[in-house]
Amino acid sequence: MVAVIGIVPAAIACMFHGYVPQKTIVDYMLDSEHIVLARQAADDEFRYEAFEALVGDLDGVTIPTLVDSHSRRMFQVNPEGAVLFARDPADSKWQRLRYLDPEFQDFVRQLLQRLPGWGAGDDADRHQFFADLHNHANPNVRDLALLELDRIDYAALRTLDLNLDVDALITPVDNPLEMHLRSIRVLLMGLSKDPAAEGVLAKGVSETNLFDIAFAGAYATAWLELSGAEAARAMTELYLKDPDAPMQKKGLIIEAMAIHSHSGTDTTRIAIISELESALDQAPALGPAVARHFGARYDWSLGDALAATLKKNAIRSPMDVLTVNQYVSLAANSAGPN
Repeated sequence: MVAVIGIVPAAIACMFHGYVPQKTIVDYMLDSEHIVLARQAADDEFRYEAFEALVGDLDGVTIPTLVDSHSRRMFQVNPEGAVLFARDPADSKWQRLRYLDPEFQDFVRQLLQRLPGWGAGDDADRHQFFADLHNHANPNVRDLALLELDRIDYAALRTLDLNLDVDALITPVDNPLEMHLRSIRVLLMGLSKDPAAEGVLAKGVSETNLFDIAFAGAYATAWLELSGAEAARAMTELYLKDPDAPMQKKGLIIEAMAIHSHSGTDTTRIAIISELESALDQAPALGPAVARHFGARYDWSLGDALAATLKKNAIRSPMDVLTVNQYVSLAANSAGPN
């Protein structure tokens, strides 16, 4: 019965952003037992030739991928560049991971020393290693560090030792070429605890629309991190109680509230529960989203409020009624939120 309404733990930070975080080169390297660096072959500019084995050896290595025009231009500019390839253990095919300038090649070689520990499950070391590099001078290292942080469960992200420069996060956040880093930059703005970010976060929740609605979750989560109860009250009044606000945005705000109810401070949690009780009383259609997102985190604090919502007969979809009923039933059988 639990599976019907999707009560499963949200384990990856970016799942609530509306997208699945992309695998990083570290993920590919951890999954592969054969990793090489390659350049253009001396006798054929369209063919790759491996020149260094990072994991495994060079015996019999043949890379069928053609050197594309962009890579050829990169090699013309920097002949010491290289492309990182890893063999997929599932089908033994070589995967092109990315182009590496000489400095990034050295960095990847450093990563090799940590891969055994990370592969054995030392996530704390992996997380803090990249947290220390989130604003690295080399943009390739910095971008990888941000992508790595983007994968982390939000509760774990909050525990990291982060020395954040909010201006360095705000300036590139709307760069169209770096949209894949927007969500993590927004989350880090909230974790910076710098009041200078509050206006940016509030504006981000307000201005996300159908084209970039997925980012509303990150902005809402960061705003709650930075401003706590004040942000909870503002988002409830401006969006959750507004009948004209898009339901998709409301759902992402509710999910951000569920994340903070699970991982945030006691003061923020109390405010969130109070605001959602008020919102449900005025807008019972929020019930299914509240049940899904709080149920997914085994938080049964809103059982009474959702029970009252059902009595108003304002939820029309049979599946939504079932979702809320299941939450209310589980809440009644629970001693309290975990």
